[in-house]
Amino acid sequence: MDARSQFEAKQAFVLTESHIKKIWKVFTAAGLNVKASAKCSDEIIRNFESCESLLLYENTKRAALVNLDIQAVDPNSRSISEVSFGEKFSAPIRVSISGEEQYVINTRAKIADIIDSSKAWYSWIAVFDLFYFWMPLIVLGSTLFNLTTKTSGSVGNGLPLKTALLALLVISSLIGAFAFIIWLTSFMRKKFFPISTFSLGQGSERNKHSEQMRWVVIVGFVISIVSSTLTTLIIAP
Repeated sequence: MDARSQFEAKQAFVLTESHIKKIWKVFTAAGLNVKASAKCSDEIIRNFESCESLLLYENTKRAALVNLDIQAVDPNSRSISEVSFGEKFSAPIRVSISGEEQYVINTRAKIADIIDSSKAWYSWIAVFDLFYFWMPLIVLGSTLFNLTTKTSGSVGNGLPLKTALLALLVISSLIGAFAFIIWLTSFMRKKFFPISTFSLGQGSERNKHSEQMRWVVIVGFVISIVSSTLTTLIIAP
C-alpha cells in the first residue's frame, strides 16, 4: 500500500557534512536515485548529482548556500521524497516522503532523528516570536503615557506652547529610540543567532567564528546583568 508523510520542523539548524551523508544514505539504501539543488546567495541555483559533489562545494561567502533541497526518486514507482532546508516557506525544515507504507514509516523516523540532531543549541532564541516580547512593552508604555497625559492635562488645556513642543520632542525621541532598539535587536538576532546555518566548505569556518561571537554576546550580557544586580544590592540601603 502506498503512503505519504509530510512534516515540518520549526527550529534553527546547523547542517553539517555528517547530516547530509546520513540523509543521502537513508535514501540510497532504499534504492532511490538522489540529487540535490541549492539556491545560493549569488542568486544562482546549483544542482548536485552526488553527495560527494555537494560536499566538495566551496560555499564561499559570496555564493553561500541559502536553501538546500535533497530529492530522492524511486526508479520504479517514480514516487518522490524530499528534504528541504532553508527559510523559503513557513518552517526552516520541510520533509515530504512518498512510497510504500513501510518505507514511509521507516524513512520518516530516520529523517526525523537526523533533523533533531541538527538542531542548534540556541534554536529557541532564533525562532522566538519577538512580537510577544515587544507588544507588552508597547502596551505598558502606552498606558503610562496615557496616565501621565491625564495627570498633566492635555496640550490644549493650558500647557504653554514651549512645554508642549518640548514634550512632543521628548516623545518623538523616545519613539525613535524604541524603534531603533527593535531594529537592532532583530539585526543582532539574525546576525548571531541565524535560523539556517550550512556548515559546509568555508561555511564551517564561518560557523566556528559565529559560535565564538555568540558566546561573547551571551557571556557579556550575563555579566552585565549580574554586575547591575550586584551593584543595585550593594548601593541599596
